[in-house]
Amino acid sequence: MMDFDSAVRRVNKENGAIRARNKDIQREKQRVQRLKALNKKKEEERRRAREEKQVKEARMKSILTHSEQELRLVSLGKSRDEPDLKLRPVSIHGDGDKITLPVSILELLMQRFNNDLSGISPLMFRIGVLNPNYAGFPASQSIRDWDERWKDKNEETMNVDEGSDEEEDKLRREMYDEEMNLKYLSFTYATVIEFSQEEGFIGIPSIVSKSLCKSPSVPVMRTIDPANVRNEVGYNNEEQAANMDDDDKTPGHIAWGLFDVPSVDIEVTMVSLPKATSCTLVPSTEAIHKGFYSLKDVKVALEKVND
Repeated sequence: MMDFDSAVRRVNKENGAIRARNKDIQREKQRVQRLKALNKKKEEERRRAREEKQVKEARMKSILTHSEQELRLVSLGKSRDEPDLKLRPVSIHGDGDKITLPVSILELLMQRFNNDLSGISPLMFRIGVLNPNYAGFPASQSIRDWDERWKDKNEETMNVDEGSDEEEDKLRREMYDEEMNLKYLSFTYATVIEFSQEEGFIGIPSIVSKSLCKSPSVPVMRTIDPANVRNEVGYNNEEQAANMDDDDKTPGHIAWGLFDVPSVDIEVTMVSLPKATSCTLVPSTEAIHKGFYSLKDVKVALEKVND
């Protein structure tokens, strides 16, 4: 009788151990399932976050892409590894906004446009002093916040590539301008007078140089004629310029040390600016001396000159 009771207790004990192990196994399975579900949820959240980030980056990038397409921007770098062109500025004669560039730039443009530049005349360039602290696109706070400000709009409206609304176009241009003002310490636009500059250099007249040097953050210098050692002992370039013949002041020709130019390289990019709807004419000193303000109708006078 005692052996039977002992056997029953032993069986019950073993069954209890088995049930305990089964419960442990079941709890472990449940724990593994919960962990898998949690990991799946986290991975789904990470995937969704990556997709949202990619969509947001694409929308922000579309602002840059759309604006550059509107400007028909052409990078002048010689390769993908060097997409941007940077040239050292030198001072040249000229009262307008016309710059001089190396002949290699003309050769590059002829190659890219199949030897036909007739459809993009006049050649227009954006020239700017890069901001050394620019961390890359997007630096503009308005661009980074763009999705938040437009989150209540539908997908089609939020995509600036598809938008044609005047308000959207205006906003996009403002955001692009803000980005460019962060990318550059200063920048302006100019046409080219000739492709005769020494390789690696860009010739800029005084009006363009003043625009580039308007920011106090832009370091400046006076160029020195390497063939004229008198410059190094205080030779007065401005006095020299005053004594020059008009032939020596031909627009586009080097004007050593006559005005400040940036002492750092300038980024040069080809663009096509939209046509202006109005302009302001400022008469030159010569025009005033010749009786500009006595003209009864400036428009008629200008049309006669063009004829």
